[in-house]
Amino acid sequence: MIKGDATGATLADLSLVDPAVELSTQNGQKVATVSQPESAVIAGMQNAITMLHADVISESYGGGGTALATADDAAVQAGVVVVASSGDEGFDNSFISPADDPDVIGVGASTTMRLLAQGYGYNSWTDDNIATLSSTGTGQPTSEPGAAGKLVDLVAPGYGGEAACSPLVTAGCPTNALTEAFGGTSESAPFVAGAAAASIYNF
Repeated sequence: MIKGDATGATLADLSLVDPAVELSTQNGQKVATVSQPESAVIAGMQNAITMLHADVISESYGGGGTALATADDAAVQAGVVVVASSGDEGFDNSFISPADDPDVIGVGASTTMRLLAQGYGYNSWTDDNIATLSSTGTGQPTSEPGAAGKLVDLVAPGYGGEAACSPLVTAGCPTNALTEAFGGTSESAPFVAGAAAASIYNF
C-alpha cells in the first residue's frame, strides 16, 4: 500500500496498458524514455472517472493536443479535480499542456531551501523560492488558442526530493539504494493533487 499526503485516499494507476520504454545511453549513462499514446492516456482517465470514480487526477507529464484538453475539460465537468505539472523549461518560458488549460490546476516547483536553512539555524528564512527549473511563464491553452495566456496556479516542492530507482536504469542510483535524487514539476503536481484529495476527504 502506498500512502502520500492524503492518507485517506486510494491511488489508482491511469495506465490501462504498460507504457513503452526505450533504453539508450547518453554520456555513458543509461537513459529510459517512457512513452504512451495519447489515446491510451485518455482511456485511462475515462476508466478512472467512470469505473473507479476518481475525485482527483494528477498529470505529471507534458504534451498532448486537443483530444487531451477535451478529456481534461470533460473530467472537470464531471466534478473531478485535474492537476498537471507546468514543465521544467525554466523561468519565463511558457509552461506546457495540459497545465495551461484554464480548467486544470497548473503546478510549478518550489525549492526546499527554507527547511535546509532552518535546519542550520537560519530561522529568519521563512519562505521557499520557485525552483529555477520550473516553467513559470505564460501558458497558451490548447483548448483556447485565442485566449489570454494563463500563469501557474500553485507551486509545491519540486527540488531536492527523492524517487524510487528504476529497475531498468541503475546507473543513476547510488549502490544498494532504493531511491535517487529527483526533482521537477512532476514531483510538485502530486503534492497539490494530494492536498486536493485531503480537502475532499475531510470536507
